[in-house]
Amino acid sequence: MSTPRVFVLSGPSGVGKSSIIDTLLARKPNLRLTVSTTTRPRREGEVEGQQYFFVDQAHFQHRIEQEEFLEWARIYDNCYGTGVRQIEDILSANLHALLDLDTQGAMQIKRTYDGAVYFFIKPPSLADLEARLRGRATETEQVLSKRLARAEHEISFSDQYDHVIVNDAIEEAVQALIDIIDREEERPVNFVKRNRIPADSIELTAQKAVRYARQRIDDEALVQSLEEGVKNALRSELEALIRERLEHVLRHDLSRLVEEAYEEAITR
Repeated sequence: MSTPRVFVLSGPSGVGKSSIIDTLLARKPNLRLTVSTTTRPRREGEVEGQQYFFVDQAHFQHRIEQEEFLEWARIYDNCYGTGVRQIEDILSANLHALLDLDTQGAMQIKRTYDGAVYFFIKPPSLADLEARLRGRATETEQVLSKRLARAEHEISFSDQYDHVIVNDAIEEAVQALIDIIDREEERPVNFVKRNRIPADSIELTAQKAVRYARQRIDDEALVQSLEEGVKNALRSELEALIRERLEHVLRHDLSRLVEEAYEEAITR
């Protein structure tokens, strides 16, 4: 194996993702599934480091401030996140990292890091997914409706993934994943965080450039033209930063807020 890779896998509840992951891990011993960190209380039978790493809210917040998460989200009253150090340890062991994330977490990583490969596991249809969920016979109509609405929302993000795999038959889905992973693990692509120049640093650099130009160039018109060009470049960069933040709010925080409002409304 040349370069250890990061593979991110998403899919709606009931699509068979857990069965796919279990089969995939059994067939690909060089894959390691990451374990999320959470602030929710440990349930009976759960083991630290297997289902989750359990921490309190203060510790989780400290790790956010130290930028120790690849991605994280607050879901109702609890937080969930994937630790940077865990990924680094897996890759350092010359193994591939497999992340089982919802669309929110996957898109956070996609915006911030380069080098990962993204898979979306999709049901043959929403009707098929509903039949699978009903077949469990473990949920009320209210919960079922909520899961289906969330599944439709998640599926709307599938075009943001590198590969969409329809789970019509689990063996075929697993083999499709393995074929892609086998090809990708031969490609020397590193998983790295993007470096983006802070807005204040851009502004300072722009100011220095204009001052230098005034000292070196006598042609006032040329200096003004240069100054205007630098201002436009700065404006474009700031607009890009604003667009990126707005996209994050619209795609992730807004859906969470709507979901929480819906939950509150139906429980009144």
